[in-house]
Amino acid sequence: MAAASPAAQTAAKQSTVAQEDPDVGESWEKTIATVKGGVARISNIRCDGTGGNGTAFLIGERFVMTAAHVVDDAAQLSVEIGGQTFAGETVGLDSEADLAVIRMDGSSKQHAFKFASKDPEMGTEIAVIGYPLSEPLSVTRGTVSGLNRNPSVQGSVSGSFIQVDASINPGNSGGPLISLDGEIVGVASSIRMTDKITGNVTSADGINFATAVSKALPAAKSWVGAPQSGFMDTCASSSDGSAVTDEYSEAVPQENAEQFTVDTTSQHPDAETILSTFQYIGESINMGDYDAAFSAYSSDLQSKLGSSTEWSKGLQTTQWMAMRIFDVETSSDGDALVKATLVTEQDAKDGVDGQTCSAWYMFYGMVVEDGYWAVDSANTYEHSGPRACSDF
Repeated sequence: MAAASPAAQTAAKQSTVAQEDPDVGESWEKTIATVKGGVARISNIRCDGTGGNGTAFLIGERFVMTAAHVVDDAAQLSVEIGGQTFAGETVGLDSEADLAVIRMDGSSKQHAFKFASKDPEMGTEIAVIGYPLSEPLSVTRGTVSGLNRNPSVQGSVSGSFIQVDASINPGNSGGPLISLDGEIVGVASSIRMTDKITGNVTSADGINFATAVSKALPAAKSWVGAPQSGFMDTCASSSDGSAVTDEYSEAVPQENAEQFTVDTTSQHPDAETILSTFQYIGESINMGDYDAAFSAYSSDLQSKLGSSTEWSKGLQTTQWMAMRIFDVETSSDGDALVKATLVTEQDAKDGVDGQTCSAWYMFYGMVVEDGYWAVDSANTYEHSGPRACSDF
């Protein structure tokens, strides 16, 4: 195997060297306070428009480790850490060990975790940090209650794991399992196991599993030192050559579509009212009433954009054709993150790369002002341009 580049060697070294802090190890409270900044939320969007969330942890400025089943079949990944959101790409994956490493499109200066040198012993106190059930960052504590276990992960029996009695719920998967000194002793994996008598996949209170550090450490070193490719789904076609139906292709309008249509597949209770905001923006743009469309932006965003006249430059030939809102997440302070696909038509002179029909994958920040949801930020996935409708 060829030697890794100096940059990759540096990244690999960063992945196993923790930031020194005298408070780590004094108490669980101080340890958690020190390391929690390095825990990330993962969002996975698949080609069929479905998705999910999980947890990851920083092992280098541009790398996080998570569970393989969190990123399985991902077409697009986002990594939220330390108040920043990065696009992610899977650069290493082992389904049997339920491990994966994601490379971000930017650097994070948050806490980089150190791996323990060996697996924990039975009775070792541990903590699991993550985002269970898409809730805010949470910590559960427990002990290592078993070694060399073979649980069922996503329905198939996997390799050697450790068993813990700390709670691991959906969304926790991929999160760090740490010892009191803040070192990684496992990667949260599964709350399911195979019954030895019936063969059925089941779950049980107090019986949860994590991939052992003896598997996670060599995997992290290998994938950070020599990133791989080919794990992300391109959504171009299915295995039999037929077209894949995804959120982009479903949103592409039929020929001669005359008005803006918007729908949502999200079950969030605020999805319909958020939808009405985008309906108003799209219809206003299509009628050339840019002042009205601009009024649906938050006061903070309006001040950043300057005025509706400045904002609408280049929109004169643009028509919003179709939008699908497929995910809405609200924070504890009442704000919302909206993930949506948007299709626009415009003259070639106003389109990105001369596109006359564009499919955008958007992240919108939303806030409530005067009783209505207002757009507070708008970013494309990976901060890149749209894809041409003809690609679908």
